[in-house]
Amino acid sequence: CVLVILHSREPGSSPTRGGIGCAHRSTATMDHADSDATGDRDWDSGRLLRLVLTDSAAIRAVWPPLVAYPPDEVLELGAGTGAMAIALAAQWRSARYLATDLPCRVSAMAAAFAESGCPMLRATPLIWGGAPPPQSDGGGAGASLVLLADLLYFRGSSLFEPDTLEPLAETVRLALAARCSFALCCFRVRDRRREAHFRALCEARGLAISEPLSEARLATMLPPGSATDVEATGPLRLWRIRGQAGPGTGTDDNSPRKNK
Repeated sequence: CVLVILHSREPGSSPTRGGIGCAHRSTATMDHADSDATGDRDWDSGRLLRLVLTDSAAIRAVWPPLVAYPPDEVLELGAGTGAMAIALAAQWRSARYLATDLPCRVSAMAAAFAESGCPMLRATPLIWGGAPPPQSDGGGAGASLVLLADLLYFRGSSLFEPDTLEPLAETVRLALAARCSFALCCFRVRDRRREAHFRALCEARGLAISEPLSEARLATMLPPGSATDVEATGPLRLWRIRGQAGPGTGTDDNSPRKNK
């Protein structure tokens, strides 16, 4: 007698970001040989987030008051190829940039960072649900900017693994707890129920979500015909996530405070 269990996905949802062998499970069960089906490509949401953070008008719209610009420390979750980290580190040369992903992605990212010649870039593994590692050996105050690009669709790789949205929301909460900071979460709409569920998980943790740029405005920022996502029919969205008690929350004055 053989029991076969199929792990099906909801209509419109995407495969797991980590593939079969590289999901957000314990680090003890993962190594560099694991496959990573989607961490090897540059998704439209990451490309759009880079464009937003290099456009002066968009920066004014998304950057909260009292948060220094440019940021002194940046944390990226699910950094994948490291392309966004390299591009932004070249723009913010004084910022310490910590790019995190599954253990099976880190050595490839570290090699790309070494080739880029950006000394402030660092790649380290992070399993969602826990607190991000410190930016440096001295600890530091934590990242003032946290970046998430197309992470909401990433599920566990099997029926027996928990979904990733709750641990991701917890890591975002922990990353935003230490200081005046905010997160930008960019994604292509694929499964509105999952996106609403992640928003509810964040709000249940005392985080506030707003949309500083409309879908229509974001659509104008990627050149026509440049979309590369397999499912390029849903719109791209950008959420700003803040601790509800954070400085500047609830105000319309989004002029960033300049770093000296």
